[in-house]
Amino acid sequence: ILGVHFFVVEPIYYIYHRLLHRRWFYKKHHVQHHLSRITNPNTSFTFTVLERLSYTLLFALPLLVANFLDCLTIPGFVIYLLVFDFVNSLGHFNFEIFPRWYQNSFLRYLFYTPTFHSKHHTKFNMNFALFVPLWDVLFKTDKCD
Repeated sequence: ILGVHFFVVEPIYYIYHRLLHRRWFYKKHHVQHHLSRITNPNTSFTFTVLERLSYTLLFALPLLVANFLDCLTIPGFVIYLLVFDFVNSLGHFNFEIFPRWYQNSFLRYLFYTPTFHSKHHTKFNMNFALFVPLWDVLFKTDKCD
């Protein structure tokens, strides 16, 4: 599940999220999420119906692959969904819970922080990654300071 999430979901989400910031897509599908410039955990669930549907399809890929490979269990299904929603909410906390050493280490490229994601909500055209800032680093859209 984690491999599919990291190598499939994360890059597709990054590309899709950048597309959602194009004028037409932004106005029609993504502006509702960005009404929260100062985020809170509820912001992670604020989307239009079409945007929510597209995310549901994308985020279901690891579960579908695990099911196809006959290795999906009910606990694995539940844990993936709970962890996914918690981590998504974590990025919208609006206060930093990670220590400074973490933010200054290479780990910040593997797992995002609330500070990293809050810059996306205030600056809009940076930090598009879902949970793995590595994609922003590779495409030069990351701003950590």
